[in-house]
Amino acid sequence: MVWTAGGETGMTELPTTSTTLGTLRGCVEDGLCVFRGVPYAAPPVGPARWKAARPHPAWDGVRDATEHGPSAPQPWRPGGMPPIGSHGEPPFGEDCLTLNVWTPGIDDARLPVLVWIHGGGFLTGSGNLPFYAADTFARDGNVVAISISYRLGPLGFLSGIGDANVWLTDQVAALRWIAANATAFGGDPGRITLAGQSGGAFSIAALAQHPDTRGLFQRGILQSPPLGFDPPAAEDVVERTWSLARQLGHTDLESLHQEPWERLIEGTIGVIGEYAKFGEWSLAFLPVIDKATLPRHPMDALAGAGIDLVIGWTSDEASFAFGMNPQYAATTREQVIAWAGARYGDRAESLYDACAQARADSRPLDVLTQIVTDDLFRSGGLHVADTRAGSRPVHAYQFEVSSRLLGGALGATHGMELPFTFANISRWGGAPFIQDLPPAVIERVTGVLHNAWLGFVRDGDPNREGVPSWRPYTAENRAVLVVGDDNIRVETDKVRALSASP
Repeated sequence: MVWTAGGETGMTELPTTSTTLGTLRGCVEDGLCVFRGVPYAAPPVGPARWKAARPHPAWDGVRDATEHGPSAPQPWRPGGMPPIGSHGEPPFGEDCLTLNVWTPGIDDARLPVLVWIHGGGFLTGSGNLPFYAADTFARDGNVVAISISYRLGPLGFLSGIGDANVWLTDQVAALRWIAANATAFGGDPGRITLAGQSGGAFSIAALAQHPDTRGLFQRGILQSPPLGFDPPAAEDVVERTWSLARQLGHTDLESLHQEPWERLIEGTIGVIGEYAKFGEWSLAFLPVIDKATLPRHPMDALAGAGIDLVIGWTSDEASFAFGMNPQYAATTREQVIAWAGARYGDRAESLYDACAQARADSRPLDVLTQIVTDDLFRSGGLHVADTRAGSRPVHAYQFEVSSRLLGGALGATHGMELPFTFANISRWGGAPFIQDLPPAVIERVTGVLHNAWLGFVRDGDPNREGVPSWRPYTAENRAVLVVGDDNIRVETDKVRALSASP
């Protein structure tokens, strides 16, 4: 069935709609109007590289919006790497500031709007990836669903050259465009929910404090935000930009302007190696504290943000970084205690023992995984829930469905919930971390999480049929939805971060 701005029509026309920049022509797929490769900001190329996002110029005539734009340049190899497999696919290019829209119809229905912001360690990912296609939300929930791409790695996160946090300026530009054009796709600009995982969830927290986004979104779904990451000041990480220059044979930063993006990505691999440390999630370039774009820690901003929140984490986040890394296979108790000592001082040994006792047959690597999971993810999520408990409570969850990789030793690793929330596990293809999951688990967990997300997008309440009374997290009732292989339940005052214990 084909739709145009006037509603349902015959089979010969493609859907068109008028935006603030010009007219778009999309396509129809499985009953949805789809618009791909829609520019929301000017191409950040040439002199605009490492500059804040700028408005895209208007166009005359009708612009084709049936094909994806390029994804942001990033490291890539066929098949990707375990445990997730590939998290980015060519074509890549610097002209990557585009978004994709799925909508039930081009009309005045004023449907809720869901915007997906992908993660990827600030280095990989794309709104164009098949498993981040948001059509399942649009079709199942009767909402307008949008995915965005933004600058990554050396083109989005460098310090000491150009503007600070250009990745965030991209996202602000996308959100402004969406708010201004939601009605062109049948959406309601007053009912916008941002959803994201990992770096995408961190982005939502950053957007919640940005002065230019006030009133542009009303809800947030934060899946595994790394709120334990402490953004440095820009001047404290300029050395990483110098590292990139050295990797490419330069003695000044300005020479980086002349490098093609392919070489910048090549040099980034060397930067990752230079800054890799035991027990740390490997990141090349970082978000930074900046007065104009990120004036304080995003976790602090969430405490008082005037938006409704769902926030959660997986129970074994850090196995993603360490569980299949051969360098950690022989990790010892002494190594973990020495590493923890730099963070927890005299508490290091008792913390190790507490984590080891919390699970039967824990190896030193498992203890390291739990401490880093607490540090980067669980502690920050619980902190946000606690600080908002008496004012604007959140809905909190912990995802515990285990990957079958390594005989189950990987646990509920980082990103494990994504195929369930999107209700599209078939699109994850050969991703190692989802192999051999029982069909009954897939059906049950997908039915709960996908519908909960849709309910929250529609009216701010994730409670739907099949969800066991998911109460908000309050000071009197610290309720956390625990999603496991065998059962889905709400636990009160039981989910805690051991590393936060006195």
